[in-house]
Amino acid sequence: MNLIRQSNWLRAIAACLLALAAVTAIGYVKSGRLRALALSGSRRWKAYADVPTFGELGYKDLSGTGWWGLLVKRGTPPEVVTRLANELKKIVALPDVAERIEALGAEPFASTPQEFDSKIRVDMALCQRFIQDRNITLR
Repeated sequence: MNLIRQSNWLRAIAACLLALAAVTAIGYVKSGRLRALALSGSRRWKAYADVPTFGELGYKDLSGTGWWGLLVKRGTPPEVVTRLANELKKIVALPDVAERIEALGAEPFASTPQEFDSKIRVDMALCQRFIQDRNITLR
């Protein structure tokens, strides 16, 4: 494995963990025990409205968002996938569910199965390129 220069190392850590950190850190940030400096992603989050994005601070190549999703096994009938996606979209839109998600510092959002598939593939390709460009291997 090649060593990653500190600036690249910091970017790697930030890009991979920022969205998760934002969700886990919300209590510490709201209490004042932790100060959020910047967020990954293309726009500010409702829970962190006063925190700029890395893009706003000039770090255009530092981006990434975390996500949660529901996956089904390959071969699941399309009508089942569609029904699950539609029901999940309704559930995420329920005021009490949306409030709970926002209380975590996240943003409630539901996409289509095709959009989610695309997101997963794009994120996997970005991570794969990052790993390959740096010759990172498991020992």
